Amino acid sequence: MEDRDFNLMENSKNLILIFLLCISLSLVITAVSASDSTVAQNNFVYTSNSIGNSYVVKSTSGNIIYFIDTAKNAVTWTYNINRYIGSIAISPDGRYVAVGCGGGLIYVFDQQGNVILKQQFGNALIQSISFSKNNNEVDASNIFNQAFYFNINGNLGVRPASPAVTAIPSATISSIPTTSTFAQGAQPVASAPSTGAPAGMSPQSVPAPAPPPPTAVNTFSGILFWIGVVVVIAVMVLLVARQRGGRQDPLI
Repeated sequence: MEDRDFNLMENSKNLILIFLLCISLSLVITAVSASDSTVAQNNFVYTSNSIGNSYVVKSTSGNIIYFIDTAKNAVTWTYNINRYIGSIAISPDGRYVAVGCGGGLIYVFDQQGNVILKQQFGNALIQSISFSKNNNEVDASNIFNQAFYFNINGNLGVRPASPAVTAIPSATISSIPTTSTFAQGAQPVASAPSTGAPAGMSPQSVPAPAPPPPTAVNTFSGILFWIGVVVVIAVMVLLVARQRGGRQDPLI
């Protein structure tokens, strides 16, 4: 009777250890899966900077917006749009963020991540979006080149005309040499690429892949992974120790 009770106790202990081992392996697998899913969603597609790069807004292939305070080197807020993103922009002073989406939907956020405007303009993907220099107007266009100029409250307005181009007299044109000449040893100076922004507007959003910043999901996945690894090792050590020491009987 005593041997039978002893065997049942030992088998119960072994079953508990095996159960803990299975739970630990599940934690490790879950952590790795969550980490892979997060990385897949954090491939940055578009980015836009405020003047002086004080604030940066980025969007991912998973349609998540990241607002970054570069002075604090921190992501201050994120927002899952749950809709395809075609363009993003941040106002020159960093107070507002505009996001152009599929179906003509446009979001405008304040610096704290609050949605202050969610409105549809047309019914096609917004492929270009930018802010005016005074930070209060948004200039957007869709894939059919339909343009929308409105303030942050969603009220449509008239887009300011581009500055007139002064014509160059023909005599001046004829006096310009057709080939460029440089002093001996001098090198031509390459011009900076155009940002593509309309006159009077801040630069548009442009693709800029970058490594994703650490997020709460990544941190939690890392903690979960290492907890699982430690428990797996501990359970394996206990099982080996129990097999080597004392009287051991089959589980079944």
